[in-house]
Amino acid sequence: MRLSRAIAEERLDLKVADVMSRSVIVVDPQAPIRQVAEMMAKKGLSEILIAEDGRLIGIVTERDLVARVLAKGLDPELTVVKDVMSSPVISIRPDASIYEAIRLMRSKAIKRLVVLNHGGKIVGVITQSDIINVAPMIIDLLSEMSTVESPYMYGTVAGYCDRCGEWSDHLVEVDGMLLCENCRLEYLRGGGEE
Repeated sequence: MRLSRAIAEERLDLKVADVMSRSVIVVDPQAPIRQVAEMMAKKGLSEILIAEDGRLIGIVTERDLVARVLAKGLDPELTVVKDVMSSPVISIRPDASIYEAIRLMRSKAIKRLVVLNHGGKIVGVITQSDIINVAPMIIDLLSEMSTVESPYMYGTVAGYCDRCGEWSDHLVEVDGMLLCENCRLEYLRGGGEE
């Protein structure tokens, strides 16, 4: 079954809320690193959020634990999360598109975004992995969309011309035929008649 372009575009309009993880842990800035690492391991999370007086102030990732604690030989019992957290936290709204999330991650060179609702409340985290997990669906939908419209709208394909039989790297569909550039021009100049 082929998708109409409108249905495919609607399905491609994934929002952050559709993909994000709602499983988050928020800790106090004075929480010991050992406790934070144990929570992350127990819950299978790659990040933990830090809030003070109900306000998000930082994030600690697995990479932060390695680079800022282990590599520096800090004692995880004595080091508190506030000393190794990343701040400020880059956030996004749940109604933002996946594409906005990708662009923001890329522009900030980060792998995750904290998702805050319009009131500033933490509602989740979206990671590159979350987006990669839906990539096969996006690719399938894009593939379906490409069969809906003429290749002329999306570019060219390679193969043998239906009119002259010659190989071309730039075939375009015209009236149901895949034509090379020369045959396409001749065909169109002739008013579309064989």
